[in-house]
Amino acid sequence: MTKAEIRKENHNKVERKRREAINQAMDDLSALLPGNEKSKSRVLGRAVEYIKLLMKENTGLRQQVEQHCEANHQYQIEIASLKAQLNIQAQ
Repeated sequence: MTKAEIRKENHNKVERKRREAINQAMDDLSALLPGNEKSKSRVLGRAVEYIKLLMKENTGLRQQVEQHCEANHQYQIEIASLKAQLNIQAQ
């Protein structure tokens, strides 16, 4: 075998491994997404849409957490006020 043939064979092996890795990653990604498309372009499109949906849901959940934290803070203030009133009445 010549050097050129060896280089070509090595390149083909590397390229085959790269394609296998991409295909495996696409299969893994597809398994994480709703639906059952196997087309790479559709899997990527679904991934983009699903990520956008998750980001929107995440934003909504963060807003809910912020609202609950604010409500909790207000309740803590109210509890402290009621405890102070109880202490005044008990004396």
